[in-house]
Amino acid sequence: MAGGVFALTGVLMSSYLGTQAQAVGVGRFYGGLLGRADRLVLIMVFGIIGLIYPVYFLRAHVAWLADAAVRFFGHITAFQRFAHVWANVE
Repeated sequence: MAGGVFALTGVLMSSYLGTQAQAVGVGRFYGGLLGRADRLVLIMVFGIIGLIYPVYFLRAHVAWLADAAVRFFGHITAFQRFAHVWANVE
């Protein structure tokens, strides 16, 4: 349960920081490791693999691996967007 919340906060914070860049005058920033389209493809591909071939890697289901990737890279993306805005705010 906590992992899902952590993934959700990473996704929401990366989207929020992208729009807040525009609000402070930097302009809408879409950069970072895991954008919206990347998250969608990651979840779709791992979800389809999990449905067709329920494989386990290091005793973890592939859906959990996709969730872990979204958790980690979502927060990295949020930090990258924050750093970009912080460096470019006037």
